[in-house]
Amino acid sequence: MLRRRLLSAVGLLAVTVSGRTVEAQEAASGAPGRPVVYHFEASIMGGYRLMGDLTSAGEAPFESVDLSNTPTWGVTLGLGEGPGLAVEVQYSYARPEATWIPWDSSRPRRQFEIGVHDFQLAGLVQVPIKEPDFLVYAGLGAGATILDSSEAVGETAKFSFSVSLGVKRYFSRHVGLRFEVRWIPVYLWTSPGAMDMCGVGDVLCFSTGDYRYMQQLDFRGGATFRF
Repeated sequence: MLRRRLLSAVGLLAVTVSGRTVEAQEAASGAPGRPVVYHFEASIMGGYRLMGDLTSAGEAPFESVDLSNTPTWGVTLGLGEGPGLAVEVQYSYARPEATWIPWDSSRPRRQFEIGVHDFQLAGLVQVPIKEPDFLVYAGLGAGATILDSSEAVGETAKFSFSVSLGVKRYFSRHVGLRFEVRWIPVYLWTSPGAMDMCGVGDVLCFSTGDYRYMQQLDFRGGATFRF
């Protein structure tokens, strides 16, 4: 009788320990009690862009190119893993006015618009604040910027990267708002005195010099859709 009771107690203990071990493994691996949730998310955003001016290396007839601040809009499409990590494709567009300022003040200034198309592949780290539907995030991206103007630069693709900080607030399972600040430097050229941003007949050639960047800073927000 005592032997049967001992064997029953050992069996019950083994079943209990085994069950807890399985639960622990499932919780650690994300299956099936705490599954990893993936979702797609799309955003439509608009705002205002601050543009940095360009200065000459001294080998062009123009001292600088002043770029006006301008409205901007864009879209994103991404894949997220719960509230934590996300990867997204970003497109944004702005059309600043460029003013070419010559060294010789007696010469006329030239003005025209330049289309700026930014394409970025970015990774986001998202952190919930107080509640799972309110997130703050930081993003880092890389891609290309296309400068497009029929009068001056034709269509020129340049390397660019982006750094962003923002917040997301969801009001339902699928709909929310998103606001961010994003910095997008555009890498123009490396060689000293390199001629860049030329027009027909090189009339409007501009020398950007060593390691020059075109600076862009966006303040933007819009609607985001999660599905």
